[in-house]
Amino acid sequence: MSTTFKNMQDAVIASLHPAIKSQSNYSLDLVKNHINKGYYEFVRRTKCIEGTVDITTVANQFSYTQSDNSSIANIMQPYEVRYIESGSSNIGWPLKPYEGGHANLPRTKVYGIPSHYWIRGGNSYGNFEIGTYPIIDASGGTLRIDAFMWPSSELSNDDDEPEIEEAYREALVDYALYKIYRMFKYIDKSWHELSLTYRADFLQIIAEWHDENYTDDEGELPRIVDVFGDW
Repeated sequence: MSTTFKNMQDAVIASLHPAIKSQSNYSLDLVKNHINKGYYEFVRRTKCIEGTVDITTVANQFSYTQSDNSSIANIMQPYEVRYIESGSSNIGWPLKPYEGGHANLPRTKVYGIPSHYWIRGGNSYGNFEIGTYPIIDASGGTLRIDAFMWPSSELSNDDDEPEIEEAYREALVDYALYKIYRMFKYIDKSWHELSLTYRADFLQIIAEWHDENYTDDEGELPRIVDVFGDW
């Protein structure tokens, strides 16, 4: 049987001390929120979701964001970018990352057939931006991005299931328990250690994922900040 959002909520609630449930700042929405935070944190740490996003090029457009294609918002980190000219039936040619990224682009804009790409917001959900060097000077082509992706949406309905394998879904429960026990540790000092235990359990499942799904981390974007705040 697949573990649903409702199953995870029930598991978290069943593991919470009654004193927490009586607090005015405790709610079911709090539980749901932290499960979703755990979902995105698990995906960020494992890069377990992959996808392809095709962007239709616009002549001389400097960059592309989710306003050009809503799927761009779900891109975490590209691992291959290709440019396919309009009307071409081939797979295009690969673009190289621009050395130094956006901050190192020349002050004068250059237009033509691209050889490189640059990104911004690559480790922050919903803020992804991509451009090329030179800036593509033709409309109707395709900028094809194969990438590690964020989840397509948060968990909201009780029967929703995360886009991660069943074997690792318990991690989302551990994360929520870690965050909630840490939040209420002022009630009982021992809950600080309990929260750290749940955090360790969350990280252990991530370690198991990496052991069982070997990935090459070369070129991985550095962790700058937790997507949802204090980790």
